[in-house]
Amino acid sequence: MEFVVRNLFRRRSTAQDVQLAPIDALIKEYVEKFDRRNWPDVTVRTSDFLERYPNDTILLIEGIIRGIPDCGTALRDLVDRLTEDEFGRMVDIALDQYALAPSPSAEKAVHLANERSIASLYPRLERVFQSRINQTCYYGLWPFRGATALDTLFLRPIVDNATLPAEARTRAWRALVETRDPDCLRYALSIASTVPLPKPVDDYLQRIGFEREGGVVRQLYPSTVYTILFDDKHSDLAPLDGHDTVFGGVCTSGHCLACGSALDRVLTLDRVPEGLGVSGLSTLSLATCLQCLGWEIERFFYRHGVDGEPTHIAYDGGHVEPQFPTDPFDVRLVRLASTPSGRKWDNVTRLGGFPNWEQEPEFLSCPECSRTMPFLLQVTSGHANGSNSCVEFGDGGLAYVSWCDGCRISGWTWQCT
Repeated sequence: MEFVVRNLFRRRSTAQDVQLAPIDALIKEYVEKFDRRNWPDVTVRTSDFLERYPNDTILLIEGIIRGIPDCGTALRDLVDRLTEDEFGRMVDIALDQYALAPSPSAEKAVHLANERSIASLYPRLERVFQSRINQTCYYGLWPFRGATALDTLFLRPIVDNATLPAEARTRAWRALVETRDPDCLRYALSIASTVPLPKPVDDYLQRIGFEREGGVVRQLYPSTVYTILFDDKHSDLAPLDGHDTVFGGVCTSGHCLACGSALDRVLTLDRVPEGLGVSGLSTLSLATCLQCLGWEIERFFYRHGVDGEPTHIAYDGGHVEPQFPTDPFDVRLVRLASTPSGRKWDNVTRLGGFPNWEQEPEFLSCPECSRTMPFLLQVTSGHANGSNSCVEFGDGGLAYVSWCDGCRISGWTWQCT
């Protein structure tokens, strides 16, 4: 395999380089000997490169994108070492390579930038859009999340131009909506009737967490996001002071109307943080029946008293025997951290933000007032409930909690792939 490293960026060399194998030779060897079936050898070569050239991760990434068409797994760990500026460089490399020869490696690089440093994509959105990279994937338009009207000005002439193919105009319109920027949303809704959209406008709005109600566009999730910190994970995020939070345990104040068991306490907020759309409560306990939810009953609802404790409501089915009996989550003291804008889309256990739907959007309706309930909390699979076990929502899915503030009701459901 012929391999050439393009000298696009000046390498940050060290005084030791003269004593080490040339960096181009190491990258060439990495590419030529890459074998996904023999992953230990790959990880050894990766570690060797990073030990020798700790400041040149971007050059190894460039070698992988240009030299190995399908190796997204190798990229995932490497990108954690990149600076914000280097994320932008990686995107440029990926787009250049994709223009020459579309490949999963280039696609993965852009998607990883979207996950880890979405702001690095904003100056490059026009290139991303024109390249059509990842457009066959459900996350193809995610780079537009959080972009501004200024970042996406190039889209409006495409939407406006009735002579362009319907697919291009629809994709540009959807990209504008994906930003969730107020100006972009207003424009997109004002011109929607002239765009050949395959689905109703309200369907696209719900996919981004909005709905039209009485002539007003309503957001169905809190913009404020709090990551729930477990042990030393996310150690780069600073925990909030004065917010004692308990994850797991048993809720002795309520029981499941389906199986009769005590509810499983999932998250107890001794002090409800601001910006989540929960008013009038100083404390809040979010609980459900882990052994019935999803397996026996698709969704559950709970009314919360002035003390924030839940009572199971809106269930009129008969008694059920859970087919998958399970223990509650292990009791753990966790912390909340304000989440920076670039991390608000993370697929982690968190309060607020836009939910990471595993399937179609599933905003619940309040059983009392019938209004759509905004999203409040998501819980990932894998949290321990014993020394050798954990809770799974289907096959690695997520549980979602919605909240009707007017009725003080929480709703639970989960999805898996």
